[in-house]
This record gives sequence, structure tokens and C-alpha cells, in this order.
Amino acid sequence: GAFHQPRLVVIDPDTLSTLEDREYRSGLGEVVKYAIVCDEQLFEYLEINAERLSQRDSVCIAEVIYRCCKIKAAIVEQDETETGLRAVLNLGHTFGHAIEKLGGYESWRHGEAVAMGTMAAAYLALDYGYIIEQQLERIVKLYKSLNIDCLMPAFAPEDIYNNMLNDKKTHQNRLRLILPAKWGEYVMLEAPDKGRVLQAISSAQGN
Repeated sequence: GAFHQPRLVVIDPDTLSTLEDREYRSGLGEVVKYAIVCDEQLFEYLEINAERLSQRDSVCIAEVIYRCCKIKAAIVEQDETETGLRAVLNLGHTFGHAIEKLGGYESWRHGEAVAMGTMAAAYLALDYGYIIEQQLERIVKLYKSLNIDCLMPAFAPEDIYNNMLNDKKTHQNRLRLILPAKWGEYVMLEAPDKGRVLQAISSAQGN
């Protein structure tokens, strides 16, 4: 890929008023991802202001945009060409891309698929001991508070897994997953056990 830095970035929060509810919630799905692995204070802000964000409160929206831009800028500044740290922004994406593909890229918005994938990643992180049950419960509760459906669809876990192997982040047919750890931190897990990944998918499906 090519990397060209912009001369100017224009952000107009008022444009969000043109989005239908589903698209708006899809965007919030990406925001939650940032909060889980990059900023515990942002996660707490989302918990406290979930209702206001659901109602599209302009002050809350502006604050969330500001915080997310700071996070993204700090990461890109350190890893412009996505060779290491920037991978943290891929939380939930390997699972999510598989869901999008199986749905023919029409059934779910990107942010919805990322939310589902983030839940699968959280269950896998719990299984490996990177997070505790309380963290998982808070993540689920926040998604519900923001009216984001994070329940994975009932595709066969094996089909989801096989599609994950086609993800660009897979190396030599071995999965490379970003998992949440302590609040604001992450783990890059190389070649996770297939059985544990399948179980995480099943758990994210509510099984």
C-alpha cells in the first residue's frame, strides 16, 4: 500500500445527523474498540454517557471524536506504515471480516461486525487469562447500553475460522489476533489454539 499524509483533516460532527441509526451505532462500535485497548478513561466516559450518546448529544459526540482522534494520531505517529503498534486498531477485525464475508458484505455494517469480533476476541482473551470476567461483563454491558448488537450470527464456527485464515493479518496460514488485556492494553497472540478460537466464537454466538 501507499501512505500519503493529508494536509488538512476536516471533522464536522453535524454530518452525523444525516446518518440512520444503524450507521451511527456502527460507528460507535469502532469507538468501543478504541476504548477497550487504548484508553480506560474513554471506556468509563462511554459507560457514563451511553444514553446521551445514543441520543446523539452533540457535546458527548464532540468529546468522543476528540479523544479518538488523539488516540489514532498518537498511534499513527509512532507507526505510520502499520508495522507494529498500529495493529492494536485491528481488535475484532479478523473475526469481523470473516462475518462480513460470510454475510456477502451486505448483512452487517463494518462496525457491527467489529463489535461481534471484539466480543469473540474478549472471550478468547478471558480463556487465555488476559482479562478477567468483570472486564468481559463491562464490555457486554456497554454494547447493550449503546444499543449495539454484538451477538455473533449462527454461522458454523468452523466456517468463521476458515474465513479468518484468509485475513491479510494471517501469516503463513497462522492466525495473528489482537486481544484485549488490562484496560487500555492489548496482546498480539500468534497462532492461537484452534479449539480455543472455535470455543470463543461459540461463546460470542451465545452458546
